[in-house]
Amino acid sequence: MSSIVTAENLKYVYERQESPEENSEQAEEPASAIDGLSISIEKGSFTAIIGSNGSGKSTFAKCINALLVPTEGRVTVDGMDTADDEMVWDIRSTAGMVFQNPDNQIVSSIVEDDVAFGPENLGVPTPEIRERIDRAMKEVGIYELRKRAPHTLSGGQKQRVAIAGVLAMEPQCIIFDESTAMLDPGGRSDVMDVIEKLNSRGITIILITHYMEEAVRADRIIIMHDGRAVSDGTPSEIFSRRSIIKDAGLELPYAVRTADVLRGKGVPVPDGVITIEALAAWLADYGRQYDAD
Repeated sequence: MSSIVTAENLKYVYERQESPEENSEQAEEPASAIDGLSISIEKGSFTAIIGSNGSGKSTFAKCINALLVPTEGRVTVDGMDTADDEMVWDIRSTAGMVFQNPDNQIVSSIVEDDVAFGPENLGVPTPEIRERIDRAMKEVGIYELRKRAPHTLSGGQKQRVAIAGVLAMEPQCIIFDESTAMLDPGGRSDVMDVIEKLNSRGITIILITHYMEEAVRADRIIIMHDGRAVSDGTPSEIFSRRSIIKDAGLELPYAVRTADVLRGKGVPVPDGVITIEALAAWLADYGRQYDAD
């Protein structure tokens, strides 16, 4: 399987703006957000990138979407160099991005007009725009809200409007940069269901999150710490690396912590149980066996 996103020795440094009352000697050194990151993400995959605040994960997302240009190294999206100004629009059409606050992405006063904004700017013919926005709204479950004003919607509904707007541009990849951080548990669950649905039909998903329960739903997890990828593997592999999780300032998923407690009390929960659903199913089966004995 070929890669859709590749980072080669990526470095990104935020230049600190010096205030008028500071002289050059007082100004702080530039902050390095990403320091030599080299990873590839395959087409059609579902990759979660986790890390504590300041780990560089959101900076990496912005580098993919050409919102930031690498200080050193290179990022390509479907073979296009993100530092090439002439390719920026094509890059953003290939790798769409959904941000943390949906209000920052909503530009129209009617839901369907907002969803149409992206394809209109791509120059898509009007009849095709109608087909695209209807299809996108149905896919994320907001078709019945198409005539509503976005400000009347819940946070989760607004985020699905934002996702539909990106989806209507027909990207190969969608980057979700902390897209559930401002939502309640119900809204987070709805958005995650949409994400899994999109991935199931071949769209590459890159999920930037600090919720471990979201990360376990991915096929692959990359842990970032101090601007570097410090661990990379399947969810089961990642959450078995206790010391790396701790050193990165992260917590284990609730199901993993619960399984550890149960093992400490003599309940033989097998390794690899990392979701609430899997733990509940195993305990139910274990309980039936215990009653039978």
